[in-house]
Amino acid sequence: MYNTMFELFRKIGGSVKFLISGKRVVWRNEELKRFKQMWLKGYSPLNFDADSFEDAIKMAKNLLKLFPRDRIQMRISSSGKGVHFRIVDENGNQVYMRSWIVFDIRGIVGDDPGRLYWDSFKLRFKKWRPISVLFNSKNGKRAREWECLNLNKLYRLLRESRDA
Repeated sequence: MYNTMFELFRKIGGSVKFLISGKRVVWRNEELKRFKQMWLKGYSPLNFDADSFEDAIKMAKNLLKLFPRDRIQMRISSSGKGVHFRIVDENGNQVYMRSWIVFDIRGIVGDDPGRLYWDSFKLRFKKWRPISVLFNSKNGKRAREWECLNLNKLYRLLRESRDA
């Protein structure tokens, strides 16, 4: 199990480095360390993934119905074609909730259906696997930095993607 978990965290962290000494891990990234600690307690990060700018606008509007604007952050995914959203607390830290609650909220907001499908599988049959994983990097490309929700920017990105 540990080898699988370490492999998973390598994928989650992308270029994040950590040292493995037997079963003891020295984390170099506090956000990843917190992810692991919360996951082991049955909590998952409250985040969302839109595969297109059009889906991102719909999702952003749904998020604004549930959360204050200053608690919603967004970033362009590593592909440059989608958007990630996350909910943060008053200090800008990722919000964690019970995994099944996170899963339900993601369904209500309109998270990526494929992501929901695989996470439902992990929740039902593989409880040791984390859900709500957003990758910082894929195929050698990195996601952009987190910023406050900006609908005007999403509309502009949608227009530019249609013009391309």
